[in-house]
Amino acid sequence: MKRLWKEHCGYPVTSLCKLFGVTKQAFYKYVDHSMDNCVRERFVLEFVKRVREKDPGIGGEKLWVMYRNEFGGSHAGVGRDCFCSILSKYNLTVRKRFRAPRTTDSSHYLPQYPDLTKTLLADHPNQLWVSDITYITIWLGEDSYVFCYLSLVTDAYTKFQRI
Repeated sequence: MKRLWKEHCGYPVTSLCKLFGVTKQAFYKYVDHSMDNCVRERFVLEFVKRVREKDPGIGGEKLWVMYRNEFGGSHAGVGRDCFCSILSKYNLTVRKRFRAPRTTDSSHYLPQYPDLTKTLLADHPNQLWVSDITYITIWLGEDSYVFCYLSLVTDAYTKFQRI
């Protein structure tokens, strides 16, 4: 690079650095990479566009794995975080589907015990306790959520007395 600069400009780098009060290391470290970044970004966008024409619902992580397998070792390779930030920048991320929690499946071959609460009528407290589980969706952000379980244990006599 030293020769190229001297042939291009006609002045040695050392003299120019002394003139501007910077070190040679700072001179060589400061290289405008904006054009490289734009080209790399455009390359990623073209790849994503080509893949999404075939499968529009493919997610970002699968896209990155495909990109890495195709271009991983070449000059066009970008890291996972850079790839995901490019997808986010151009709104190319796919929204996660809302999935309901799996509930109890009673149609199985295991033994089922009879419901004893149907025949027992509670006439005083602490005679029959019943419980139930419910699923609560808690939204963490724009596209992320988590399911929590709420378990309730109730005295059947007190519960029926309120009704």
